[in-house]
Amino acid sequence: MSNARSIGWTGSRRLDEATADLLAKPRVPVDLGQITGALIQIQSAVLASRDVTIILASHDLTMSADLVPGLFVLGTEDMVESVTENLIDNAVSFAPPESEILVHLARDGRFAHLTVSDQGPGVPAEQLEGIFERYYVKRDAEASNEPGQNHFGIGLSIARRNVEAMGGTIAAQNRIPHGLAVHVRLPLAPGGD
Repeated sequence: MSNARSIGWTGSRRLDEATADLLAKPRVPVDLGQITGALIQIQSAVLASRDVTIILASHDLTMSADLVPGLFVLGTEDMVESVTENLIDNAVSFAPPESEILVHLARDGRFAHLTVSDQGPGVPAEQLEGIFERYYVKRDAEASNEPGQNHFGIGLSIARRNVEAMGGTIAAQNRIPHGLAVHVRLPLAPGGD
């Protein structure tokens, strides 16, 4: 199988698996902070080799310390991992060397609010909604810190699908002076108020 075909098949398989997960698994209370913290610890080691650092949104401590514990949402661990991993992967792909990726999780009334922010180039305002569409790829070579990497535009689409399946919302906004922040709001599981 050619490399391009293999990459395309992998991307399609990833989307199919995410769709199947949405349809097949029951929703149970999962700790958003615990799952996000575990993914951050894994990603931190990978990012150190790229001169990109994940830091706390409000403190300069270890990653998991900034994530509010005990915020349970209805979903599956796979769905929550997929959302968080895709948001971090997207931020990493645009974060310039020696920049910061901010991950923040807090309670917002009856919602858990997860934000992943980078210091990349941001997105033209008229394209902010489009980045969550399947196969959306508008990436200049100079905008990405991963030249030569193939991107298929399905990561943020999978994130949106999972967030909406859990009854939440996802939106992006440009940061000033540059960068992108993706906000996910998920309703807290019953009894999590």
